[in-house]
Amino acid sequence: MSAVRRTHRKLPRPDECVATNPCRVRGAERNRRERVTREARELGATGRVEVNDRAIVVEGLDEPPRYYLQHGFGYQCHDQAKPHHYRQHGRAEIGWKAEDGTPAS
Repeated sequence: MSAVRRTHRKLPRPDECVATNPCRVRGAERNRRERVTREARELGATGRVEVNDRAIVVEGLDEPPRYYLQHGFGYQCHDQAKPHHYRQHGRAEIGWKAEDGTPAS
């Protein structure tokens, strides 16, 4: 049986980090962002690579490389040209409707 070597592993979010020292938390967050950026560049990302508390946002990657990043790092991965709206369903201009037809909050 051959072993498959995974190129990256899921990284904990800073709020999940067990480190209590603020410097260690900042260092872990910086390391996470650098690894995501490096991996995105290797996959062909152009422009800025943003890692925020909700997602990885890249420019120049088709769906398969974004899917790879998303499942490898455990974050959503979005295309900069197709922004997702906060508190709405993905790229939809409106959010989910409640049963009575009013916008759900």
